[in-house]
Order: sequence, then structure tokens, then C-alpha cells
Amino acid sequence: MNDSIRVMIIDGFPIVRWAVRSYLEKETGINVVGEAASVMEASRIAMSVKPDVIITDIRFPGAYESDSPLNFVKIQQVPTLAFSDQDTWRDVEEFIQAGGLGFVSKRSPMKELISAIHAVSGNRQWISPGVRESGANNKKIEEDILSPREREVVSLIADGMTSKQIAEQLCLSLRTVENHRHRMFKKLGIRRSAQLVDYAIRKGLQSGAGFKSHNSGK
Repeated sequence: MNDSIRVMIIDGFPIVRWAVRSYLEKETGINVVGEAASVMEASRIAMSVKPDVIITDIRFPGAYESDSPLNFVKIQQVPTLAFSDQDTWRDVEEFIQAGGLGFVSKRSPMKELISAIHAVSGNRQWISPGVRESGANNKKIEEDILSPREREVVSLIADGMTSKQIAEQLCLSLRTVENHRHRMFKKLGIRRSAQLVDYAIRKGLQSGAGFKSHNSGK
């Protein structure tokens, strides 16, 4: 057992933890050393069991943002693998950007979980082939999802401008800018301005000129 990969499972549902543990314990070379129902519990347990790989869902029912697995991943020094049915390409990107190393969809065959554990334990990225293919197919669609005006607005938001400053910059009403912002939130499936800025950075939509241009007229 000394050469086995030590795995800890984090999932809000006991039956999921039981199923994953039962499956992994049949696999030679993998040793499940702990499980937790929340990130808070996992932080405590990880210190004592010292896992080589952590498997976690990316969202927990009723969890506060401070108890988010994404925040947990950012502070962990342990290779972390997502195992979730929240498996859009946006979910994958958020997890990887937070510091996660692998992503397995709960819709995938369980054997993918084994492959992913071996990969991330060696510090290699692993993403379910079906999820990766879906991301590749949707990438062009996602790039075109915003209108030219919406892309212009989001680039100025990413440059740090307020809605009022954007309205002045583009000669639009404040209400029109807010409507653009609302539609972008809906199209991208996000809820916070920080997520919109993150999207702009990922897509290279920052102009780097919006805020300067606005101030240069003063």
C-alpha cells in the first residue's frame, strides 16, 4: 500500500461518496484515505490524511461562496480533480483556472476516473474526452455569442470603467449600457461583474484603452 495513490473524496451526497469509494477500493494502486461532505470538513481532514489526489464536486447544495470548491482548490498544494455533473466547458475553465488539474464528468464511464487519478497524481492535466470535445465544438459558438456592441461594452468593463463612464465613452444612455450588461449576463450564464471581467480576460477582449480614453478628455 505504500506505493498506492492516496485519494480523498469530497461530495455533498453520501451515496456518491460511497459509490466512488467502493469503485476505487477495487482498483490496485489506489487507496481511499478519507472523505468529506463539504470543503470546510475536507480542509480539516486533508491535514491529517495527507492525500496525493483530491476528488471533489465543484458545487455543493446550499454552500456559501467562501465554502466553494474553487476557493478550496486555490489554496491546496495537492493535485485536485473535479468529478461533477456540472460539466460545461465554462465549468472546466473555471476549475482549471482556480488551480484544478483534472476534470471528469459524472456522465462519463467510471474508468475515466481511474485514468484521471493516475494522470493528476503525476501532475498531468486530464479532462474527460467527451467534455473536451464538447468544448472544442462550442468554442466558436461561444466566441460569436456576443454582438459587436456587447463585445465593445465588455472590453470597457474589463478596462475598469463604470456603466456611467462607458455610456459617456460610447455616447449611449446609462440605461442602454445596463441593458447590454444584463443581456451579457444572461447569454454567458453568469451572475457577477467579476465573472464578466474574467470572461473578457480569457477571450482577450480587454482593450487597455477604454479608461485612458475617458480620462484623456478631462
